[in-house]
Amino acid sequence: MLKAGVIGLGQIGGGVAICLARAGRLAAVYDIRADAANGLEGVPAVVATPADVARQADVVMIAVVDAKQAREVMSGPDGLLAAKRPNLTIVLLSTVSLPDLNELRLLAEKSNANLVDCGVTGGPAAAQKGLVSLVGADDATFARIVDVLNDFSK
Repeated sequence: MLKAGVIGLGQIGGGVAICLARAGRLAAVYDIRADAANGLEGVPAVVATPADVARQADVVMIAVVDAKQAREVMSGPDGLLAAKRPNLTIVLLSTVSLPDLNELRLLAEKSNANLVDCGVTGGPAAAQKGLVSLVGADDATFARIVDVLNDFSK
């Protein structure tokens, strides 16, 4: 079973983390707020860096505010790409512009990681009902991660 991680535990990321924890798939979470996982049913404590998430997860959901934050959690010595496991797939749940998406995809590819665009809607009820997920991925990548996506999507 693929293990998952979540970066960003706001309304969307928090709901995704709860769903993945219920499915027994959640390995690690990160948020800039050390106490962000408090009160999220079944979600483990926040790890110190995005790299710590990458060391434990095969698929990482990024649910941050914008492309700048997505770039920050992916890059640098403490970023996802610095410590990724083989075949890491990054699922971007954040809304970004097409030029930013292409830049993030190239950043991932340079490190032999896959970036999947996954627009979501569903808001605070995501933990109970799941999100509606619009996934942009090639067939092979989608087939590899579909069970992870199903664990938080309806």
